Amino acid sequence: MKKIIVIGLSGESIFFKVDHFNNIGETINALSVHTEPGGKGFNQALALHRLGANVSFITALGSDVFSKSSYDFLDKEKIDYYVINKNEKTAVATIITDKNGENQVTVYRGINDTLDINDILKYKEVFENCDYVLIQQEMPLDTTYSIIDYCFENNIKVILNPAPAVLLNKEVFKKIYLITPNEFESKKIFGIKEDENIEKVFEKAKEYKVNNMIITLGKEGCVYYENGNIEYFKARKVKAVDTTGAGDVFNSGLVFSLANGENIPCKWEAK
Repeated sequence: MKKIIVIGLSGESIFFKVDHFNNIGETINALSVHTEPGGKGFNQALALHRLGANVSFITALGSDVFSKSSYDFLDKEKIDYYVINKNEKTAVATIITDKNGENQVTVYRGINDTLDINDILKYKEVFENCDYVLIQQEMPLDTTYSIIDYCFENNIKVILNPAPAVLLNKEVFKKIYLITPNEFESKKIFGIKEDENIEKVFEKAKEYKVNNMIITLGKEGCVYYENGNIEYFKARKVKAVDTTGAGDVFNSGLVFSLANGENIPCKWEAK
C-alpha cells in the first residue's frame, strides 16, 4: 500500500448532547457530556490507521493537561505519530449535537496557530517515499500553503480538506491533487456568495485550473469535478445518529482507496 501522511490538529473534544440548539441569550441543560481527544487531523489519522493504511501522523500538542489524553490515545492505538511540542495551549473543541443528529462545533486551535513550515519539516524524514499528504485548514494559512508547495516540489500528491474554509489564493489550486470541500466550503474557498448557485463553483474551478474536486452534499451525496467534467453520486440512505466527524471519515476512506490503487471517482451503487 502507498504511504500516507496526515498533518493536522490534535486536542481535547468536549461533547454535549442537547434537545435543541441555544437561541441567543438562552441557557439550556445538556442531556449528557463526554470528553475524548479529537481534531480533524487526529480523526483522519485514526480512521486511516483503523482501515489498515500505511499512515504517519504529524501533529502539535501543548504543555498542558489537555495534551495527555491525546498522547495516551495515540499510544494505545499504536499509530505512527510525530509531535511538535511547545509551551502553548493544546487545542480544545466543543461539539454540541441535537436530537436530530446535527451538530455545532467551536474550536480553539491553540498551539496550531503558532506552526510554520520549519516546525513541520523537523520531521522531514517522514516525507521520504510518501505518496499522499492529507491536510486540513486548522493551521495558519501560510503554513498550509508552504506544505502544499513543499509537496508539489517533491512530487507528493496533496489532498486538501479545506475546513475551516477561507478564501484561497487562486495559484494554489494548480498544486493540489484533490480538494474535498462541502458545499458551503466550496463557495468560501473561491470567494462565491452563499446564495449563489453551485455552478459558479464549477466556473471558478475551471478558471483556476483545479485538477480534481469532490464536493460533499450531505444526504444528497457528492459531486466530482475533473478538469471541467462534472458527475453526481447519490448517497446511501441511512438514519443519522451523529454527523460529527462524518467529513473526516469520508476523507479517510477516500485517501485509503487512492493508496490502494483505486482511481477517482470511486464508483458504487447507492441503495
